Amino acid sequence: MTWAQVYPIVSLLFLSPITLGSPIEADVQHLPPPIETRAVAKRADINCNDINDRKYFNRDTIEPYLNTTTGYCSLWNAAIGGSDITRYYFIGTMEEVQISISRPDATTQHPSGDHCETNLKEILKGCATNSPIKWNRGGNWVVDGWTYNITAQTSRRPVADAPTVRCKWQGNTAQVSGAGWLGSDFGNEMKAQARTFGYDSKVTWVEDFHYELKDDHEWTVSISPAGKGTKDDIEILLGLAYVVSPGADPRTARVPCVEPTKPRET
Repeated sequence: MTWAQVYPIVSLLFLSPITLGSPIEADVQHLPPPIETRAVAKRADINCNDINDRKYFNRDTIEPYLNTTTGYCSLWNAAIGGSDITRYYFIGTMEEVQISISRPDATTQHPSGDHCETNLKEILKGCATNSPIKWNRGGNWVVDGWTYNITAQTSRRPVADAPTVRCKWQGNTAQVSGAGWLGSDFGNEMKAQARTFGYDSKVTWVEDFHYELKDDHEWTVSISPAGKGTKDDIEILLGLAYVVSPGADPRTARVPCVEPTKPRET
């Protein structure tokens, strides 16, 4: 082959530029992204608190306070790029909890509000108990280097599978005490049942829920008849909030209130 025949080929190799959109550059641009090597957090890695420590809470009470609209995660969402956030809820009650997210360093990407809510709710799922009252142990979970935490703060009575309630009359006022509650909702369920079954005009809440840890109870509340209400209405109302058996008529599940013992005549 003469130089005249070779020269055009050599000049093409060394002088022709590679233009944008050429097959060579397209191959480089469309290489698949590198495989993600970061470990994926699993629910099995959640570190749950010990129920025998007698610090626990009701899931239905706490879960609404995790959302991104008005709950803890709305605060977290608004603090992107800011410091860690620790908050306490239901302070002074048996349901008091600490909720927090902490970061290991300033270079770690700040989780979104949705990640906040999802991961905190995973702790509730992973630390559930078999109790029908939905007692929850809480715990912590490390996801992408961030520690999510829900921890009960108040020592309680040993966990029970069902709530207990006692009622006694002091004059015309029912003094009610108990441990646990269906939903642990500070009497909201009982008030809702009162409205549903038309008892809200028949009772007066003399004293709302007061929390105290005693040998036989965790809370007290005082209720009196109002308007055309009677003592029977109080006992039926207590039963409305304490029905456990599925399909039972709540109006037949009354909680009897004990009359004070009269002193013996001598």
